[in-house]
Amino acid sequence: MIIAGARPNKRVKQLSSSTVTVTGWMDDVRSAYADSQIFVAPLWLGTGQQNKILEAMAMGIPCITSSSVNNAIGAKIGKDILVADNEKEFAQSINSLLNDNELYMGIRRNALTFVQNKYSWEQSVDMLCKIIENK
Repeated sequence: MIIAGARPNKRVKQLSSSTVTVTGWMDDVRSAYADSQIFVAPLWLGTGQQNKILEAMAMGIPCITSSSVNNAIGAKIGKDILVADNEKEFAQSINSLLNDNELYMGIRRNALTFVQNKYSWEQSVDMLCKIIENK
């Protein structure tokens, strides 16, 4: 397990063990994503949550996050992403992905397609052009 975050507090640092790596700041977080099977983001406050999820989804990594983060990106729950709002739900979602290859591969494929269709540069530029043309 990798716990990546800019400034992990003392309690988080104490989780470091032979099976848990606490990285602190990473210049390129994609290396942590690339080494991961699942991206778990129990985020409720702060900035940049949506970008973290979208980056992982764009790499085809199944993601589990909170309702508040998913509300901002609009992924389809159970198809593009899994949502959990407490420890028990996060644990259940992790177990589901680890033990159900069909679910894992479906979320992996759909996550990538979701980002390509909704958040690609082409889609964003197209939306901007439409806004400019209507003025």
